[in-house]
Amino acid sequence: MALLGMLKGRLAMVGLALALATVAGLYFRGNFLAAKLQRTEAREAVALAANEAQLETISALREAAARDATILRGLDEIRTGLAAVSAARRADRERISREDPDVSDYLSQPIPCGLRDNADGDADCPGPD
Repeated sequence: MALLGMLKGRLAMVGLALALATVAGLYFRGNFLAAKLQRTEAREAVALAANEAQLETISALREAAARDATILRGLDEIRTGLAAVSAARRADRERISREDPDVSDYLSQPIPCGLRDNADGDADCPGPD
């Protein structure tokens, strides 16, 4: 009986040791998982902040693109208007040149060097006009 009592005592101690080891393991595992959760939450917060910044940037770029499109449409209208005025003046010049021989003679003369140099900013004529 004494042997049985001693065996029960040792089994109780082994059981207690296993229970303590299990509790210690669970404690450390819980701490590990808590730290892992904190790291994951920190990464999530950084990712969410980056996404928010990207959304703000995308919004600003869309607004800039809309403004640029409006400006480009305005510039295109100006260019179209200038092309129409230029074509009308060219047509008037050609019509007047066909109808008036004096104008035709005048327009067929070479442009003086001083005017050519002044128009393109490149002096290609030697000496005075």
